Amino acid sequence: MRLLVTLLLLLVLSGCSTTYDLGDEWRPLSAVIERPSLPFVSDTATTTIGSHVYTSDLKQWLADYPPGSIEFQAVLRHEREHARRQFGYLGLPGELAKFAWITRYLGSANFRWREEQRGFYQAITFLH
Repeated sequence: MRLLVTLLLLLVLSGCSTTYDLGDEWRPLSAVIERPSLPFVSDTATTTIGSHVYTSDLKQWLADYPPGSIEFQAVLRHEREHARRQFGYLGLPGELAKFAWITRYLGSANFRWREEQRGFYQAITFLH
């Protein structure tokens, strides 16, 4: 079931079009992309899948995290950590690693919590 939810989520997100391109300093992240509202997903959530950061309201997201601000840098450090870990998961090749990481993230509350702690560590140490 979780695999089906993951596949459906990836299919829905593939149709997004409004974007804010990120500079090379945020690699492997490349863009913040506006996504449609999704069932069971908070409209205020910032979500990273591979090199893309998704939000339901890009204009509001950019107002909350103005480019160049410390808030922008902190949230992107958090999301960049997710992207790095997705692409390096279990030593698998890129897309396969990302798929395996997302599947585990959706299926394990303990794994999800550890991954969020890693992201918040990046943001907090920057803000400190």
